[in-house]
Amino acid sequence: VMMNPLAPDAIVTSIPTPKRQRIYDPPHRNATKYPMLNSLNVDLMDVNANSKREAVLRELDAWYREHEKPMSFETSNHYKFLFIKVPVGKPLDSSYRVMKEYQMIEKFLEATFEGDDTLAKVECMLDYLLIRHKEAARHALENMGIIPKAMDVYEMASTMDHVSIGIKQWRSLVQCLKKFMHIDNVSVSEHAWRKLGSDVGAIKP
Repeated sequence: VMMNPLAPDAIVTSIPTPKRQRIYDPPHRNATKYPMLNSLNVDLMDVNANSKREAVLRELDAWYREHEKPMSFETSNHYKFLFIKVPVGKPLDSSYRVMKEYQMIEKFLEATFEGDDTLAKVECMLDYLLIRHKEAARHALENMGIIPKAMDVYEMASTMDHVSIGIKQWRSLVQCLKKFMHIDNVSVSEHAWRKLGSDVGAIKP
């Protein structure tokens, strides 16, 4: 409290400036663990403050998009990480549109694998699909006409009849396709073909 020299009877009260509040991570009480978050003077580390954390991420994402920069960070070990938005909890068609709009797969491949070795990038994706989703990936490639589908028993029998060959010639044809075209699954098994003959009549030896 001090007297105003221009008006001796008036008293001017000095109000101290509030100090910046320090927010600590409640479970750890470790202000050095998240120094930047602590400096924001917003309680972002409370377990119930998820809406505040999401708001910070939304604004960061908006800033990076406005400045046409990828949202990324580098660790103390000089590893760089790129944030890619992946839609969750949406119908397949909606997620597919978002993935195409934001080029998520392209960005992932370009960010993860440096260089122009496109073949290596594609093989990496196919490895993942064939290891984690082998049958679905094979069916998808067949439906797209990229790989031939295996003949069922009727298609196999019809082909053999059309070119007038028996099972011995068919075996030779299958061996050539496997050797020269790397087609491992040409048709159903010979056993299935013979079973069809027993059901519908005689077949060629």
